Amino acid sequence: MDGQTRKHARRANIDAILYVMHTGCAWRYLPVDFPSWQIVYAHFTRLNNRGVTKRILTELREEVRLAHGRQPEPTAGIIDS
Repeated sequence: MDGQTRKHARRANIDAILYVMHTGCAWRYLPVDFPSWQIVYAHFTRLNNRGVTKRILTELREEVRLAHGRQPEPTAGIIDS
């Protein structure tokens, strides 16, 4: 983080991101228990720009598919209009 000390724990930012994803609330309506929405959103944007969120989703999808006895990658897709 550019040599700066952290004001908020990384875990608090991740918890706030997960809260937004789970509830679907707007960033601006994060409860006051979390860091400010601007800090959380900036953290999410940095993670997203580095491809972290895509890697996490890929890993989770593969784990779920393997747990259900399937191949890690889908072999077919369906497009519905």
